[in-house]
Formats: sequence, C-alpha cells, structure tokens
Amino acid sequence: MHSRRSIVWSCPAVLLVVAFVTGPALADVKVDDKLTLDTTPEQVVAQITGQAEADEAPAEEPEVGSAFSWELGFDITNAYYFRGIIQENQGFIIQPYADGSWTIFEEGDGFINSMAFGLGIWNSFHDGPSGSGGATVDPESWYESDLYFYLSFGLPLDISLDIIYTFYTSPNDSFSTVHELALGIGFNDQPWWEALGIPDFTLNPGMTFAFETQNTAFGPDEGIYFEFGIEPEFMPFEEGPLKDLTVSIPVTIGLSISDYYETARTFDDDLGDFVGENDDDAFGYVQVGVAASLPLPIPAQFGQASLSAGVNVLFLGDSLEDANNDDDVEVIGVIGVSISN
Repeated sequence: MHSRRSIVWSCPAVLLVVAFVTGPALADVKVDDKLTLDTTPEQVVAQITGQAEADEAPAEEPEVGSAFSWELGFDITNAYYFRGIIQENQGFIIQPYADGSWTIFEEGDGFINSMAFGLGIWNSFHDGPSGSGGATVDPESWYESDLYFYLSFGLPLDISLDIIYTFYTSPNDSFSTVHELALGIGFNDQPWWEALGIPDFTLNPGMTFAFETQNTAFGPDEGIYFEFGIEPEFMPFEEGPLKDLTVSIPVTIGLSISDYYETARTFDDDLGDFVGENDDDAFGYVQVGVAASLPLPIPAQFGQASLSAGVNVLFLGDSLEDANNDDDVEVIGVIGVSISN
C-alpha cells in the first residue's frame, strides 16, 4: 500500500549553519528586533551576516500561473514494500498514478498564507503471486488502488501543513480496504540555502504521522505510524548535456508509535485458543538510496516531463524481517516517467 502524496517536516535549523559559517562575527551583529513571521530567508541571512539591504537583488514579481496543478506518471520496480511491509518481490510491477490540486488562495496576509485542495489515485499492477500469477480474482493483475484527498496550508517561514485521508484498496481482493489519516508539517529549506549562496542544494527533511482509522496494513490492531527522513538534493553539473540532472540521496526511518508493526498472538491447536501477547515492534525499517532525475524534451504546451531512476537499500526490523521470509535486507530498483504542468 502506498500513497503518492508526500509529507515533510523540519525547522529552520539552517540558522545554526549560518552561525557556524559567520563565526565570531555574530557577536558584533545587531539583529533587527522587528523581524516577523513574514520575514524572508534572505532578510534573516542579511541581518545575521550584516549584508546591506542595498546589496540585495530587487524582489521579483510573483509569476501568475494556473490555479490547477496536475501530475501523471508511472514507476516500474523490481519489488514493492509499503513502509517496509512486503507486498510483492516477484515478477513485473508497474505503478501508475495521477494527482491534481486546486489553489484556493495564496499570498494571504494572515497566519495561513496559502491553501490548496487536492486528490489523487495511485495503483500497483503485478504479474507475480499477488497479481495475475497467483490465486487472485478479477482484475487479477490490479493488486492495489489508493484514492486520497488532501488539504495543504502554507504557513510563515516556508512551513506547510498537510492533512491527507487515504483509502487503500485492493481490486483483486488481496487485502481489506484500509482507511488512514495522515498529518505532516513541511519546511521548504531551499530558499534558506539560496540565501546562503548555495542555490542548487536542499535537504528536504520530512516527517509523517499516520493514523489507521479502519483495518490495518500489518498486524491485528489499527496502529499509529511515524516516519522521519531527509533527501539531500543537488545538481552536480553546471553546464553540458547533464546540467539539468538532479541527484538526491533519500534516507528514511519508519517507526511504530502504537501497534503499527504488531505481530499477532499465535493460535494453539491443542488449547483451541490464542496464546501469548501481541508484540509491537517499535523499529520498522531504515531505507537509504540514491536517485537521479532528468527533464525530457517535450513541447512546452504539453507541460514538463522527466525521467527518474533510483536504487534503495531497505533494512528491516524483527517483525518485518519475519514477514519477509527472514530476509532483513532488500535492494529495490525503480525507474519512472512523469509529466506535469
């Protein structure tokens, strides 16, 4: 089970980097006590470094675009693990998706400076045991279809709040429909790095809280999931045919807050009843990878297209290792194409 929609969180810890770079000079810097939540990263860095406002580039007028944004794409992978939980690792796996969002308002003057509503669908088709190669019902290859709705709020200091509700369904009846409410706080750190003179780098730190509200992805009881990760991203080439290549290094850890990676009690045939206790393993997995994406040349009226590829190494905790035939390490490769406006 998977939701295409991502949630990220962080705090402006980049200020610590600024402090380290500027060193003892900070002792002589007088920061304007009128800085507010509307202060931009460039203004904060200028205050700390003592850079004159006159040296700053004039503010650009915001571009006016469509209130509707969309993305279509697909990924092909050799294995599908949802938050470390094995779904399929045999046969051909293709995962098409579509996402659309409407901007309700942006650049507001209040605490919430923008708001958007969106919805999407994400699918996974298999020809292995969980798909057309197994004992499944029609449509045999359509293992999963997730429908999700979300609200996104823009907050001061490049922070955002996302609220997502997802229905994880299985058209070929491989699992019961799972309902989930997910919350996250996002921080766009790219303007802070750009203000420091590092325009082509970002950390993309993130965290997710997910609450199962009906049925479960793993174990007998509805659980609460927590995820934290970073995805440092940079453009290694300044010129040449690969000057638009973006490379990222995603690192993610998935944990159970309550009953998410829970193993059920065992049934004793002699006693005719369950024995032992449900065991909730707090540690789910760690995933480390490398990915790259490159824009594809298509006519501008069709939007923007990109080709991406990556390799991830998945390290599983005890409960997930048991569910994965006692294998605690998996290597997952993926290649995909997407197009958006």
